[in-house]
Amino acid sequence: MASKVHVQDNSVVERRLRPIYEWLDSGNNKKALQECDKVLKKTPNLLCAKALKALSILRMGREAECVSILDSLIEDSPGDDATLQAMTLCYRELQQQEQICTLYENAIKLDPANEEFHTQLFMSYVRIGDFKLQQQSALNLYKLKPKNPYYCWAVMSVVQQATRGSGEFDSTKRGVLLSLAERMIDKLIAESKLDAEQEVQLYLMILELQDKLEEALQVLNGPLGDKLVCSSVNLYKLPYLTKLRKWSDVNLICKGILIESMDRWDIWKEYIASVFELMKADVVDEERREENHANGECELEYVDDTPEKAHEFICRLVENGDDNGYLLRGPYLARFELCSNLIRQGIDSGDLLGDVMELFIEYFRKFGHRSCCVSDLRIYLALLDGERRIELANRLIKDVGISSTSVPQTVIKHRYLTRSLATYI
Repeated sequence: MASKVHVQDNSVVERRLRPIYEWLDSGNNKKALQECDKVLKKTPNLLCAKALKALSILRMGREAECVSILDSLIEDSPGDDATLQAMTLCYRELQQQEQICTLYENAIKLDPANEEFHTQLFMSYVRIGDFKLQQQSALNLYKLKPKNPYYCWAVMSVVQQATRGSGEFDSTKRGVLLSLAERMIDKLIAESKLDAEQEVQLYLMILELQDKLEEALQVLNGPLGDKLVCSSVNLYKLPYLTKLRKWSDVNLICKGILIESMDRWDIWKEYIASVFELMKADVVDEERREENHANGECELEYVDDTPEKAHEFICRLVENGDDNGYLLRGPYLARFELCSNLIRQGIDSGDLLGDVMELFIEYFRKFGHRSCCVSDLRIYLALLDGERRIELANRLIKDVGISSTSVPQTVIKHRYLTRSLATYI
């Protein structure tokens, strides 16, 4: 390439190429092509100008000419980043992702120590989904520049081989690959190099894929768990504890989260499910309860293993919200979920929650002005039979203030009416 290309002053080349980029960015491909021809007339061996000409021609719909120029450029073995980037754009728009791999493989032969070229080669393998080559490319990059992200790229490539590649339908190969990925992360831990949150998340994912849930919990309870700063460690623990059916721990963690964020509907469902699982198993953690009493801890820290305790917990959070002057839907919807579970278990909900219709009325009065009210209530309409639904509809219409001689006079009243009608159509 050196024999064909004259050495150009970078500032001069940049000044000559700038108008081409500007025309391409503005979408005027014809003008861009004209500028390319001007530059090539002065510097016929400027590879970047040829690549930009190919891009301009391609965007004018002349694919065959573009491919011809690209083929000639490949023979010249371009090694400058600007030319490679322009050719990459062409191959992407031609849907020839494999050619990008070849492009950077050749570039690395010219400049084996170029970190950017190695990175682009890895990304090109990602685009074509070649997980094995991804792994090899990432390891080569890590040898060149020993940075944790590059090593984790290699680990993730192994995981992809296990889950989407050769191990997807071969359980033996899947196990071998996941075990390899785990050992690779263990090596980082042994060298005290695992320090980023994303790296810990990758480790947890590998353990989870192997159903090593106890080991995942140990990671979360150890020093690596402290690196998970973007989300609560308890949120990571919850799915593992649920799969392990450790309902007491699930219950306590859910309560802790709900005390801080009482509108987390996903956590409410987990909490109520844990209550009924504990009730079915007839599990009461007396030792934990005695310890909490001895430490004078809040009653909210106890395991709720009966519907009565769950209802008391819900009521406490409702009262806290009312006292603080804000309304959140979570605790109110939790009553419906509790009622639904009681009925499913064949338990009379009336003794604990009273008339179910009153739950609907209360919810409508507090949240009827919100667009989500309809979808919230519709889920639980099965708690009422046909006659009671009609009765509820009549009460809601009366609540809104509409009759044969009057209509709602305010926007908020109109919204209430809209929600009421939408719920029962």
